Amino acid sequence: MYFVSIGSAARGIEFCERNKFPESRMLADPESQLYVALGLKKDLVATFFDRATPVSIWAMVKDGRIEDLKEVMRVWTKYPLWIPPKQDQAFQQGGVFVFEGERLVWAWRDRATGDHADFGEVLGALGLGCGSGSGSVEQGG
Repeated sequence: MYFVSIGSAARGIEFCERNKFPESRMLADPESQLYVALGLKKDLVATFFDRATPVSIWAMVKDGRIEDLKEVMRVWTKYPLWIPPKQDQAFQQGGVFVFEGERLVWAWRDRATGDHADFGEVLGALGLGCGSGSGSVEQGG
């Protein structure tokens, strides 16, 4: 598993330290090249005004996961605000991708802020559990 971050390697390392994520599994993408290659959204509407944002936040409330978000915000608001190296990177949406060698076998592209892959489904794509089927099986790579 790798984590790909917009911004500099130094910022990525800082993220790893704050989140106890192994630095050896973090890749920095200061030019957002991988985000573009994987077809991830980057725009104002997807970041703030897409219907998927309130729907995903409501799901967190309904499922009792809003406390997780509160804890993340409590921790992160103790630090200075991170500003991406390029202004438009502030609107970058992420995703989760499972590869088998060089072949992409499963993908989730966030539609909007808060609209993330189901962790159970990610584990299922890795052959470690089962999920609800919202991601996509991709052919080719």
